[in-house]
Formats: sequence, C-alpha cells, structure tokens
Amino acid sequence: MALKSITVYCSSSDKLSNKYYQDAEEISKLISSFKINIVYGGAKVGIMGVIAKTAKKYNNRVLGVIPNFLSEKEIIFENIDEIKIVDTMNARNNILLELGDAY
Repeated sequence: MALKSITVYCSSSDKLSNKYYQDAEEISKLISSFKINIVYGGAKVGIMGVIAKTAKKYNNRVLGVIPNFLSEKEIIFENIDEIKIVDTMNARNNILLELGDAY
C-alpha cells in the first residue's frame, strides 16, 4: 500500500518552546517533500498552524478537521485545500483516523 496521507496530531498553543515549532516546520517540510497529504486539526495557530502553513508553502495538499465548537476559538486556517467541520471531538478523531494512512 502506498502512503498517501499522514494524520498529524499536534497542539494549537502559541505558548510552547520555539524548538517545537521549528521541529514541526521540519517535519511538515519532510512530509511535503514526499508529496504525502497532511490531515490535521484545522487550525492556523500553534503547531497546527506551522504544520499547515509549511505544507502549503511547499505546495502540499492539506485537509483540516475541526469540531464546530472549536472552529472560532482555534481559528480555522482558510488557506488549506479542504476543511471538514464536525459536531464533536469524537467525530473529529474518527475522521482523522479514517483519512490517514499513518499517524
């Protein structure tokens, strides 16, 4: 089976050590170099934002999944290829697992 997408679970916090954001950028750059789609939590802030913004910088496909109650709080990243807004965290987790070939 060819690896087509990776689900990335990560933080939406902007209050972590800079090392985590730098590592997230490198990981996203590496994933993008293989043209493997990224599935993630849908926010444009924190490590989530770094993952998505870096992937888009390298012309990679990004799909976000975010529950409705977090869609305003975490600030949806509009510059991704697809966003799925779901009702619950459980639904979010199920879709994240369903859409990823690796995690």
